[in-house]
Order: sequence, then C-alpha cells, then structure tokens
Amino acid sequence: MARDHRKLRVFRDARASGAEVAYLVHLTFELEMMTKSSFAVLDQLCEQLVPQLEALVESVSQLWAEERIARRAKAARKRASVST
Repeated sequence: MARDHRKLRVFRDARASGAEVAYLVHLTFELEMMTKSSFAVLDQLCEQLVPQLEALVESVSQLWAEERIARRAKAARKRASVST
C-alpha cells in the first residue's frame, strides 16, 4: 500500500512537471527567446502531454481506490466468516 502512494506521488510529480514545462515554453516565447515555429511545435506537444498525465493520475487513483475497497470488503467477509 505504501508503495502505491509513492508511485502515485511520482505520477503527480510528473503531471506537475509537465505543467511546468508548458508554462516555461510560453514564458520563453513571450520573452522572445524562442522562435514562433519552435513554440508551435513545443506548445502542441505540451497540449497533448499535460492532459495525458492528468488522465494517468486520475485513472491510477481510481484503480487503486477500487482495489482498496475490494481488499477491505474481502477482509470484512473473512472476519465475518471466522466469527460465525
């Protein structure tokens, strides 16, 4: 279980890093340190990357929540069968 939390933190860090890269791409372009063509390519890649990372974090979080619920239900059934 603790490992799951560490993995999820890594995924969340990746999502935050992707958003940070997108911000820096925009900032670099606004400061005229990047060509328009380079900005167009990088901005498009960031527009694809950030939502994918967000979807990854959400789906992994949901999957682990469902697994946690299933483990608890199984443990409860086991306790109930032992007590009867």
